[in-house]
Amino acid sequence: MQNTPEQSLESQLQMARPKRAEIKRVPLTPEEKAFLGEIMDKAVAAEKAGELAKAIEYYQEYKDELLKIKEKVEQTWGYADLEAWADEFIEGNPMEWIFQWLDPTCMDDDSNEIRTKDNFKLEDSNATELPNNFKVAGSCTLRNTRIKSLPENFHVGANLLIPGYDIENMHIPDSIFIGGNLYVEDIGLTIKTLNELKDKFNKLKEKGLIKGEIKFL
Repeated sequence: MQNTPEQSLESQLQMARPKRAEIKRVPLTPEEKAFLGEIMDKAVAAEKAGELAKAIEYYQEYKDELLKIKEKVEQTWGYADLEAWADEFIEGNPMEWIFQWLDPTCMDDDSNEIRTKDNFKLEDSNATELPNNFKVAGSCTLRNTRIKSLPENFHVGANLLIPGYDIENMHIPDSIFIGGNLYVEDIGLTIKTLNELKDKFNKLKEKGLIKGEIKFL
């Protein structure tokens, strides 16, 4: 007996629905949960409306976005990766710089985190990125760098300071956490950019992702 198109779509729908185990294996930020939740709501609504082809598309989109998040979270950095990263902008021996600032024990566990010993400063640097899952134990200062995006799951235990001329075109992910104050030196910022940053940071603070005060200097 040959399957009807409706039966074929039903089979595809069964395959497309995300399995509970797939979702539970991926740690999600509140923002990622909300983003994926919107896609899931569309998929469920389409399925209830009998629009099975559209529901399949939404379920597949959900799984694709979930996979992107999983790959981002699971990114691991070994000593070779850190050395190559530091070698781009550190004069002399990059490994000496790494051991000056970073906690070497983070390479020996399964957390996929790059942790600092205490405070962290990156100044007058050609660095274009920081590793994902970068955890600063104390305060962090980023000044005169070429970083275009703060890393995913960037965690600062105390204060974070960024000059306006660095932060103006920088992407600020919703997965950052600042345990102390956020200081932004507003040198060179336009009124429009200043207001956009204030709005962005106020929203992060409302979500509990910035624990201290937000200060534009």
